[in-house]
Amino acid sequence: MYSVRYNGTLSVFLFVVLVGGTLISCSDVERISRRLSSRATHSRENRSPVSTLEGTTVNISPYEASFEIPTEWLSEDARNKNPIGPRENLYISWEQLDQLPNLNGDNEPDAEIMDSVLPFELCAVHVGSKPWGNYLTTDLEARVYVIDQNPVGFRDSLEKQGLERARGVYKTAELKTKQHGGWEGRVMSVLETGEHTLLFKDIEFYYRAFDGKTVVFVFVHQSGWDKTIAEMLDSFRWAATPTK
Repeated sequence: MYSVRYNGTLSVFLFVVLVGGTLISCSDVERISRRLSSRATHSRENRSPVSTLEGTTVNISPYEASFEIPTEWLSEDARNKNPIGPRENLYISWEQLDQLPNLNGDNEPDAEIMDSVLPFELCAVHVGSKPWGNYLTTDLEARVYVIDQNPVGFRDSLEKQGLERARGVYKTAELKTKQHGGWEGRVMSVLETGEHTLLFKDIEFYYRAFDGKTVVFVFVHQSGWDKTIAEMLDSFRWAATPTK
């Protein structure tokens, strides 16, 4: 029902409601319109970074940047052990990245939070211990963005519209400060409850300036991944010296 292309007018949604015979709330309409209209695609015109994978090394062009991912994420198990069928757990190319919004699954609220503060077309890579949107709670998902906004501006947007969006899609959301080496961080702890549901997770944002750009790592997970997150951050390399 929601596959209708958004054309920027309310009439599309009225058409969907009338034809489908289903009542959609205002908040649902807002969420659908945002999902269908807000995500730009990866392209040269959008100045999207280009990533390649060599062994366990993710290389990000044109910035001569790189970082390491765990060896086990390259195994077939990471791809096949998925309750909704085999999916890729490494989204490297523009074509793969542009499929992510169609695969959000139970990670739809997390995608909304990221989209509220980070341009999707500037996402360089998405990797994880399991596929994205997999309805599991034991995985670690990671994205890397290279954005034009300075770290202070990004931090402010995260503390305002990012937290506001999180509180709109989860029952509760709190933000706390965290530091790792030269990376400034904000940990967004969220909670969702229901009749048969108790979900809690962290969405961690680490950001740092490099030559007029800001590199942002985003990690989505429950507990138990601190060592892997630290190793990925420590492995990051930029061709030039980072800005203090």
